[in-house]
Amino acid sequence: MSIFANISKDKLAQTARYFCTALVATIVNVVSRIGLSKFLPFEVSVVISYLIGHIVNYLLSATFAFRTGGNNLSLKTFLKFSLVACGGLVVTFVVSALALRLLQRLDVPLSQELRELAAHVCAIGCSFVCNYAGHVLFSFRNAKPASAAPAAAEEEA
Repeated sequence: MSIFANISKDKLAQTARYFCTALVATIVNVVSRIGLSKFLPFEVSVVISYLIGHIVNYLLSATFAFRTGGNNLSLKTFLKFSLVACGGLVVTFVVSALALRLLQRLDVPLSQELRELAAHVCAIGCSFVCNYAGHVLFSFRNAKPASAAPAAAEEEA
């Protein structure tokens, strides 16, 4: 029996859309962190780049991943999304700092930049799981499946 047997096609599609939007936001996050690290300490650049990625992730998630015909773009939804993201920021900060220190203590034969990149990507992966769960259960709990959104838009036309 497949682990996906009890999951609807709409939920799998939503998860795939969220993964894609989060991937774009992650790329923005990592690229901005690399640039910021040239001027700021690693930990500070992780926080600032996370916030930049958060804004990108919200806009893409509300528009594409948890879409309900555009009804998700609201201050209330943004605040709920941001509350979940605060938890993700804590996860990202703690995991990236611990992972970097672990890589340094183990004297992993990588440059400091690659150690920071590995620590940051590991932390983003951990926060992805926490964020997705929070957005499904809280931020976009009342969002209709994507298949219902186009139908609702057609009915309004």
